[in-house]
Amino acid sequence: MKFVQKIKRILGISGAKIFETNIEYWEERSKKYGAKAVLNLGLLDKENEIFEIQKQAIIPHLKAALDGTEQTLLDFGCGPGRFSSYLAKVTNCKVIAVDPIQSLLDAAPNQDNISYRLIKDGAIPVANASIDVLWVCLVLGGIKDKEIPSVVKEFKRVLRPGSLVCFVEKTAPVQYAEYWRSRSEEDYIEMFPFLEVEKKGEYMELDSTISIFIGREYFSDFSKTLKISHRV
Repeated sequence: MKFVQKIKRILGISGAKIFETNIEYWEERSKKYGAKAVLNLGLLDKENEIFEIQKQAIIPHLKAALDGTEQTLLDFGCGPGRFSSYLAKVTNCKVIAVDPIQSLLDAAPNQDNISYRLIKDGAIPVANASIDVLWVCLVLGGIKDKEIPSVVKEFKRVLRPGSLVCFVEKTAPVQYAEYWRSRSEEDYIEMFPFLEVEKKGEYMELDSTISIFIGREYFSDFSKTLKISHRV
């Protein structure tokens, strides 16, 4: 049955719309679900509950890793800014929140210490070495493996030496869907060759394990090879 469904998708004869890029998929999804498009579709009616679980599971690890010198935080893949204002409060940082979907940015609440910016052609719209804290929460799973190296290179470009990184991603069960994929803990740790990364905790979302990673930038020479395999 799965093989038949795959053939139908390839031939364009299934009922589901086929998108050439992940960006097109998320643009269509945001039109259908609005600000809730960034949520697991199985949890659309539990947005507040999930947000509280995420804050309790993730934020203590982030706060424990701060050294008090941080001034600017990048909220990568911010969507409608679900975390942006909270991150500004708990880190006392100016937040630059970026996303490739304009309609999600349009849904974000205005706040003086948050700047919302559109990612175009994969380029993060901030200056070189200008970010003290990088926050990435359930975003990398929506990026294809072949596109990950360019994203990681952009992270390296915008981070200041010694900067802090917190990323949170689905790690189990490991699976690859058309527009979302989970990866192993090892995949995510090896994805950032310029960070000293540790897994600090996890929480459950439906039947999936969501892992919390904290790292610091410590390579001045971005020469190590990214080890993640290039799947389509």
